[in-house]
Amino acid sequence: MKNIVSILAIGFSLMIFAQDSYSVKSSDIHWVSIEEADSIQKVYPEKQILVKFYADWCHPCKIMDQTTLQNDEVVKVINENYIPVSFDGESPKTFMFKDYKYFGVKASNGRYANTFTGTYLDSWSSYPSFITINSSGERTSLNRSGYVKKDKFLPYLNRNK
Repeated sequence: MKNIVSILAIGFSLMIFAQDSYSVKSSDIHWVSIEEADSIQKVYPEKQILVKFYADWCHPCKIMDQTTLQNDEVVKVINENYIPVSFDGESPKTFMFKDYKYFGVKASNGRYANTFTGTYLDSWSSYPSFITINSSGERTSLNRSGYVKKDKFLPYLNRNK
């Protein structure tokens, strides 16, 4: 029974991803969880995962969400070429990705640092940060950190797809 539920959940996620990513016009980026991205990439191994690392307190993250990541051209390039993941770099959550276990570590200031963030970013970078990951789990792009306007972000997206 557990296997049937898992298969149905993955199938439903893939159906939604396929339907959403190939729609003619979309106004929002179709963010999925890192676990969903891992499952989707098993079906579409040629698609890279684009990870946006953010933190709830990050003002530049919120501005970029409201500007650059709302731009029609940016939305289209991301939805058509990537499996987009928006990941809280300070998440306490434990999860599996590419057969590795990641988890949050509580710091002395009470915030968490997730081991996924530490693994995939060069260091505990500033937020927002963007990277791409291939189907082997390898980071395939340089870390793009900080607020970025459309004219600087599109070349990054087009170079890494």
